[in-house]
Amino acid sequence: VMRFLEKPHEGVTASRLASVVFYCLRKESLPYISEFLIQHPDVNDKTFGKFW
Repeated sequence: VMRFLEKPHEGVTASRLASVVFYCLRKESLPYISEFLIQHPDVNDKTFGKFW
């Protein structure tokens, strides 16, 4: 993502399409999220691609 515009006015962007991400996690995985966030303090490391 190079730029994010929330609710841009018509004509400001080339497209009016949006991409929405949903993650489905098992209940057993939830306790590990807090630990993951503590172990990755840099915002650039806080991606689910590094969680799995």
